[in-house]
Amino acid sequence: MRFLHTGDWHVGRGLRGRSRGDEFAAALDEVVGVATSEGVDAVLVAGDLYDQRAVTADADTIVFETLIKLFEAGIPVLAVPGNHDSVARLAALAPLLDRIGVTVVPRMKPPKSGGFVEVPGRNGTESALVACLPFVSPRRFSDATQLFGDLSAGYVSFDEGMGDLLGAFADGFASNRVNVVLGHMFVSGAKPGGGERQVTIGADYAVSPAKLPGTAHYIALGHIHRPQAVRAAPAPTRYCGSLLQLDFGERDQAKSVVIVDAE
Repeated sequence: MRFLHTGDWHVGRGLRGRSRGDEFAAALDEVVGVATSEGVDAVLVAGDLYDQRAVTADADTIVFETLIKLFEAGIPVLAVPGNHDSVARLAALAPLLDRIGVTVVPRMKPPKSGGFVEVPGRNGTESALVACLPFVSPRRFSDATQLFGDLSAGYVSFDEGMGDLLGAFADGFASNRVNVVLGHMFVSGAKPGGGERQVTIGADYAVSPAKLPGTAHYIALGHIHRPQAVRAAPAPTRYCGSLLQLDFGERDQAKSVVIVDAE
């Protein structure tokens, strides 16, 4: 199967009072063009579609037009929210977005109750199981673990707890599927891009690379704006990076999307 991994769009962010709507629209047109020309089975969006929880009409127009173009090209989209997104808003929009081939998993869910999304391949011979991990902050982590029964009782640290959650998903992987993790999180050792909220890339939010499931074919991450591989991870893991250079600290970074082949 073939995927396009993107994320950290941050649509709606300006620069010193200047709108960057035209830049975001042009970059997302490129994303649609790459997805179409590469014949991907699905687009994976690893959070932070928007820059602010209070979304402007202009930002909505850019995001919705992109999603409609992908739908018209016959390419499904799977997305999780990041720390900049409004979870409640995406949850409310999810039934509408589903009508245009966009699956949003707005909140952490157990593997057997919506945490896994199955994505069929275009050729009809393979399909993927995508474990969806929306952004969870340490202060809300206990709320997420309540869904996983006994996991909440053993919670000691955020890193340990996230390892248990990731382990629960790894236990649900299937040998006859392409197994993928789609998440918005900070993995220890990742090099920040410069435009992230500093509080969310500190030690309290860090997940050790060793906690990532080694049985995944690919781990698609968002949150860190610098495109990079997580080399200490036990499975192929990558941050797609932000869609644009979001501030002057990112000015020298080449932005990209990732094309992933897995079988």
